[in-house]
Amino acid sequence: MEYCKINKKTNKNKYRGMSLIEVMVALAVIAIALGAAVQAASSGTRNLAHIQEKMFAHWVGMNAATRLQLGLEGATLKPGAWQGLNQFAGKDWYWAATAKAFAADPSILRIDVNVAHKQTDRPIETVTVFERVRL
Repeated sequence: MEYCKINKKTNKNKYRGMSLIEVMVALAVIAIALGAAVQAASSGTRNLAHIQEKMFAHWVGMNAATRLQLGLEGATLKPGAWQGLNQFAGKDWYWAATAKAFAADPSILRIDVNVAHKQTDRPIETVTVFERVRL
């Protein structure tokens, strides 16, 4: 596209530059696009914090489940309930575990560990593990 073509007979410009309205419309389109990009970036940052919190809660839950499986929270692993408090990543994490016989095979325990910031809060993450009952 040619923006400045000189007519040799009249020595006048055949095409002129962009008008003020065209420039303002182009700037408005760019401003809207940049606004959408900033909003998408901030949304990604919020999601990252949520994902990080869920990942930490999952680690706490897996640690609690492992301690139960190893018998570090009680003498033997049998149907019942446990709870505890762990400090991880600079925060207090409350966990509550329940173990019950697995419906398909009673010799297997299903252990559900719920992790939250406070004992009364809704769980951030729930971890489920299975363990064969030791006789």
